[in-house]
Amino acid sequence: MCIDQGNVSERNHQVTLMSRIYSQAQRVAIYLGEPENDSDTATAFLIDNDSPAGEISYAKTNQLLHSLNCFFNRSWFTRVWVIQEVLLSLDAVAYCGDKTSAWGAIKTFYQWNVSERWLARLPYVVAPYRRGGPTHTSRQRAALQGLKPP
Repeated sequence: MCIDQGNVSERNHQVTLMSRIYSQAQRVAIYLGEPENDSDTATAFLIDNDSPAGEISYAKTNQLLHSLNCFFNRSWFTRVWVIQEVLLSLDAVAYCGDKTSAWGAIKTFYQWNVSERWLARLPYVVAPYRRGGPTHTSRQRAALQGLKPP
């Protein structure tokens, strides 16, 4: 689904359908935009960090920190309604240019970053959750309630 953000009437109509669409979708494609600010490196790092091997093969450099900060400061992460894209979907894949990453890799990075503290701040939508499970925080539940149509 693609919504013309400049058309307020279309956008408002589509927003009322989103929770049903995302919860019934087999896979949700999250388009983060074209590659920029070394986003290919950030994506590769997220995928590597998600590998079961446990050891990451990247050094903590200013360039890597910059690419990760730029990645998580993309406009997609600032939109409130994207919370339901990842909370309600069975499977989500993030696309940044021609690179892809399972949403699980982004969640894994969040958990890893809590202990390693590479980035001081991550977008709210990246916080850990489990679809329909008890790990939704009261804040996440309230956010979802606010996004659901009456």
